[in-house]
Amino acid sequence: GENSDGMLVEITRVDGQGRVVFDKVHYSVQCEYGRREVEMRAFWDRIDIYYATSTLIAQWPRSYKPGEEKYDYRHYLKLLRWTPGASLNGKPFRELPEVLLRYRTELLARRERREAGRSFARVLQLLLEHPEKSVVEAVELAMLCGTVDADAVRGLVHQMVYGAPPPVERLDLVTRPALAVVKVAPINLHQYNDLLGRLTG
Repeated sequence: GENSDGMLVEITRVDGQGRVVFDKVHYSVQCEYGRREVEMRAFWDRIDIYYATSTLIAQWPRSYKPGEEKYDYRHYLKLLRWTPGASLNGKPFRELPEVLLRYRTELLARRERREAGRSFARVLQLLLEHPEKSVVEAVELAMLCGTVDADAVRGLVHQMVYGAPPPVERLDLVTRPALAVVKVAPINLHQYNDLLGRLTG
């Protein structure tokens, strides 16, 4: 119902796609609230969406265009852990910062589609832990350096945020079969000793 200051309050349920509907317009909320009951408070200029009446889970400029769908890609980042391919063509991921759109295009040009989806999802998931500005700048820098590797982006983000490279993880050769056949000759320490002897002698 409508209260004295013109705010309309409506109890509704989030659908399976993480959206609520008000005045025939779909608005996204954080994906973990799917299928849950929420309270919408509609003002002339915005829609506030609350869970359990006190937790604000989404806020949108109000749309007056019936049928419009309003998505915030950040609402769906946690789902990419299970459905990385959605990062390539899912509706919530069609409108992203321009640098991320260019990165996706570059990934698709240089990687097999499934691998591109996994890589892009990994980069987007960095946004769950780090500021968007840092992730976007890291992606831009990686592309300037000629790479689309998700680990390179992760390393750059870590350096920007913490001022140091990330902890080194064990290299998984299953995902890099070309490296599995690389053989490195054992180091001959006698050569180094001889060299040191000549330098210090």
